[in-house]
Amino acid sequence: MEITLDEIRRWANTSDLDERFAQLQEEDPDLFEVCVLDACDDQTLLEFARNRESTKRQYFITGLVQRLVYYLYSFHSLPYEFSRLQGMISLDEYKSRELDRMENVYQHCRIVETMRNSDQNEIKNLGNMILDYRHDRYRSGANTTKLLQLLDYQIKLSFRPGVTTYVTRLCKLCDDEFKSWLISGGEIETEKCPFCVLKISYPQKYGKKSVS
Repeated sequence: MEITLDEIRRWANTSDLDERFAQLQEEDPDLFEVCVLDACDDQTLLEFARNRESTKRQYFITGLVQRLVYYLYSFHSLPYEFSRLQGMISLDEYKSRELDRMENVYQHCRIVETMRNSDQNEIKNLGNMILDYRHDRYRSGANTTKLLQLLDYQIKLSFRPGVTTYVTRLCKLCDDEFKSWLISGGEIETEKCPFCVLKISYPQKYGKKSVS
């Protein structure tokens, strides 16, 4: 499957290639996702996600968030060959790999910082959630699967077409504040916060309560 970045850009911002891309996605959704996301660096994915007029921004922000969480919070590799029978790699090779990994992580952190300083609240919120996890992950009950659930929930609420603003409300069930997104002037979410809707317990910043 061959898809160029120029084609992806047209698909992201217009409806010109909707029919063709829908057919490719139907034929092999996994390969389609690999081809599209691999063709885009972090900055390009963020650029597409910033376009509030695009009907595909949710697709690109989801891909970006999953990539950032994977690179920033995955376990470091050990100094071994793929097969344990081959033993360890040399110290120089291991240091070289780790330096490459550190540079890669640093570049991803730049994107997180760009998100946190965005003038779009929906993007800023995701950046803050990703960054705050660096503390949460050391606490009981936290793991990247739960973080990705929370991020995915937030994306589905705030990146649907027409969402422009949000209000802060108090969840009556877990006594915690959360952001309730509005679409075309009407509420799209109940008074249940993400932790209640997803039915997960998760360590929240500043010691706020969560429910199980």
